[in-house]
Amino acid sequence: MVKKLQQTSIILLICFGIYACKTKDQSALNEDQFDQIDNNTAMDPSNLPPSMWSQAQRQASAGYYYLVGEYTAMKGDLKVALDLYKAAYQLDPVEFLAEKYLGTETRVSDGKETLVHAKKMTLLYPKSPYLHLLLGELLIRHKEYDEAITETKRALALSPSYEKAFIQLVSIYQKKAQLDKSLQVANSLVKKIPNSVFGWSLLSKIYLHQKKYKKALRAVHKAHRLQNNNPELVILYAYLAEKNNKPKKALQLYFQFFNRNVKHEEIVSRTILLLKTFGSLDKALLKVEELVKKPRLSGLTSLQVQRVFLLWELKRVDEGSKLLSELVDRNPQSAQLVFFSGMSYERLGDKPKAIEQYKLVPEESDYFIPAQYKVCQILRELKKFDDALAVIDKILGHKYGSWELYILAANIYGDIEKFDQSIEVLNKGYKKYQLKTRLLFMRGVYEEKAKDYEACIDTMKAVIEKDPQFSSAYNYLGYLYAERGENLKEAEKLILQALVLKPNDGYYLDSLGWVYYMQGDYKKAIKYLQKSVELLPNEGVILEHLADAYLALENKEKALELYQKALEGNLDEKDTKRVKDKINDLK
Repeated sequence: MVKKLQQTSIILLICFGIYACKTKDQSALNEDQFDQIDNNTAMDPSNLPPSMWSQAQRQASAGYYYLVGEYTAMKGDLKVALDLYKAAYQLDPVEFLAEKYLGTETRVSDGKETLVHAKKMTLLYPKSPYLHLLLGELLIRHKEYDEAITETKRALALSPSYEKAFIQLVSIYQKKAQLDKSLQVANSLVKKIPNSVFGWSLLSKIYLHQKKYKKALRAVHKAHRLQNNNPELVILYAYLAEKNNKPKKALQLYFQFFNRNVKHEEIVSRTILLLKTFGSLDKALLKVEELVKKPRLSGLTSLQVQRVFLLWELKRVDEGSKLLSELVDRNPQSAQLVFFSGMSYERLGDKPKAIEQYKLVPEESDYFIPAQYKVCQILRELKKFDDALAVIDKILGHKYGSWELYILAANIYGDIEKFDQSIEVLNKGYKKYQLKTRLLFMRGVYEEKAKDYEACIDTMKAVIEKDPQFSSAYNYLGYLYAERGENLKEAEKLILQALVLKPNDGYYLDSLGWVYYMQGDYKKAIKYLQKSVELLPNEGVILEHLADAYLALENKEKALELYQKALEGNLDEKDTKRVKDKINDLK
């Protein structure tokens, strides 16, 4: 290694001259001394000849090892570089070399020995901010956060404008979930270093995590003003502009990023979405077609895919599907395009062909599970329930599977009224994905369908306990009580809480109206049921409920009118029969 590096002796000697300026009374190695160093002595200073053991020669030799270490580190061989820095430090144990030695060691290893070594180094060189910072970093890796805070604060005390120390301290507080303290440190950073791009960016992200979007926007604006060509900042700024209802600014920023880094598919999607939201589908399509004509963008698949989606939304399905077919012909290996091709056939109404395309998506692709999910959905629509279950059984345990698959499987079993199997599969899913309260909620739904009302009530209460923001559970339990004519006061409280979480939800208003109906307060029931009908004018059951309330007030004419409207709305077979019976009774 050293013999090869001697070929660059001119460069090393120049660099050595720079290093020598850092120490006093040092002289460079002469040509004869270079020849005395071979591969065996390179890593072990004790093998050096006696003539080289004077203080000046030790410092000069240390400089040589340091420079060879720098060169080796630049080539990416950190382990060899570490040995060279260690040799340099043993010859001349100064703070500068200690920092190089320990800094490289922490990149190569973070074991207990390295941690002990770092602690010794900070005792030997207590005034080195860098060594305290390194020790803090190692303590973080060993999850000794309180000690890491102490060492990082020592680094800051020694160097009050040490940006890396501020950033490391923020990171530790975030790991300890002490967001208020991390926010304080980030604010201290930008006060101490007003031009810290990283500081303002970090502050913005903390505010974003706390959903303080206005403060986050102000912070990222300052970061962007300091460094407006940073792609990550542009994306963060654009996202926060969206969050603060500034679509023009967001669109401007997305185009700024888009024009520099056109291969970023997510930004292409967000740009088109904003164009649709801010302008219209036609304007968005015109803009996409304008971009596609640019030579450097014409081959961008994600842009062409957005063009397909826009054509579909504009009901130009044939045109969009033809374009997608051309894209697939040009990129037959693209799993994404094959998946979208399946979507295309679905839009064209050719479900068998859609299934055929979805089945072509390879298993190693990110689109495999979504494609299988689509196959199951189509088979379910075609009422081929056994085929759908055969597909979903194969992918439930897939390593890239998702919790939604368990809900789909439960729904398919529900379609054939195998409610016990629905409950069983949801139990399996919840055992695997315990943070997905939706699985627990759906288990309660199928427990009710299986007429196990007590189990359903217990499950809905468990959902509310685990996730007090789960509005559907409050509504479901309240409506269940109302339907059974029990706990009506509790039912009212539950549904009112659901409406606090999700105001003006038509279904929740229907549930509340039905509670008042069951309480015998028909006028109050009509008030809420009418609001529900205004929000959901085609829901047959809600129209039926309103008709029931009018009938209870003996307004038979209005009730009959509403029952007939209910038949024109969304009703399943069982509900349709019930409404028809009510109409016949009235007539």
